[in-house]
Amino acid sequence: MAQSAGASIASGIRNNPHQFHMKRSGFAGGRINRLVQLKSFVKDLSYAGHNACHLLNNWRMPQRPSSFPDKGSPSGCRLARFRGDADGAAAVEFALVALPFLALCGAIFQIAFQIWAAQNFDRALQNAVRTIFTGQFQQANAGQTDATKLLAALKTTMCGPANATIVNIFNCQNVKIDVATAGTFSSAKPSTPVDTATGTWNASFGTNYACAMPGTIVIVTAAVQFPTFFNLMGLRTKQFTTGSGAGSSLLVSTAVFRTEPYQTVGASPC
Repeated sequence: MAQSAGASIASGIRNNPHQFHMKRSGFAGGRINRLVQLKSFVKDLSYAGHNACHLLNNWRMPQRPSSFPDKGSPSGCRLARFRGDADGAAAVEFALVALPFLALCGAIFQIAFQIWAAQNFDRALQNAVRTIFTGQFQQANAGQTDATKLLAALKTTMCGPANATIVNIFNCQNVKIDVATAGTFSSAKPSTPVDTATGTWNASFGTNYACAMPGTIVIVTAAVQFPTFFNLMGLRTKQFTTGSGAGSSLLVSTAVFRTEPYQTVGASPC
């Protein structure tokens, strides 16, 4: 409206120059000066509004700090825009945390799965050694002195026969079992399955079988290789470094007990 009023007055001045000349001094002259100033103010206000709209449309661009080069420096402008640009920030942040996050997930999966397998392995061994605890295994194999055959029979008790194998998480056919006896519980020591110097099976493990008489302290140690799916976050689960099972971890279960005073019929089972 101020621009329209100023335009009307300017048009009247152009149409009546003599009248304007006569009233130029005094109050009329001051009024015209104020209208000219008002017209200039409206023009400045319009220009400021245009700049404000431009800033709103580009609100994501930060204000260039005074320390950056002036507009004549393209590198300075690009640097300022690069520092203030937030596009792709989520992708960059995910890239920074993705590897530690995936490593943590892999470590949790490996540990949880190995704990589950260890519990399953312990349960299978406990079911097998119960036959030794009650003397059932000794009586069923009375007269047999070959340690290899006796250990194979004990593994069959643990894993089930070939036509009806027990479902397990581990590879039951690769289980090695060692059976020893001791005079006291304090002197009972389990066998060592892995030779840490060579990173493979101990040569003597899985070849020893000691027949348990009634009331004998028995140490049964079973071990089997278990695959390592994730070895991140410094888990150090790999026990085998050489041989066919290189890179595998180890499941170990040990049972120490005193056999029941089971009755023997006929010849001694041992």
